[in-house]
Amino acid sequence: MLAVCLAVAAAPAAEIFKWTDANGEVHYGDRPPTAGAARITVHGGRGSDDTTRRERTRRLLQEFESERAEQAERDATLAREEDERTAACADARNRHFEYKNSGYLYEWDANGEKRVLSDAEHRRARAEARADVDKWCD
Repeated sequence: MLAVCLAVAAAPAAEIFKWTDANGEVHYGDRPPTAGAARITVHGGRGSDDTTRRERTRRLLQEFESERAEQAERDATLAREEDERTAACADARNRHFEYKNSGYLYEWDANGEKRVLSDAEHRRARAEARADVDKWCD
């Protein structure tokens, strides 16, 4: 029994691998699924000094927290971009609907007076509105 305890206490450092999947999620495991996995060496066992073990655990937890914060920031950025895209799509669809169904379009000139667009300008404005729908609403 004493020999088993000594063997466990003197056990070599465990190998843990860290990798990021195609969705950007970080994973840890004892066997890497890809060649791009980074090796993390964790020393442990009963023979380790408690202070050193606590420090390693603290650093590992800080790394986990840092990665969670980075992932949360990436998720927030993606959500913000999706919201902006949804709003731009709605604006483009509304403008296209209005331009397509209007009898005429106008713009304000430098003097603050209304100028009715020519037929060619109206067609160009409808085409640009349609292009915006295609750009934002794919």
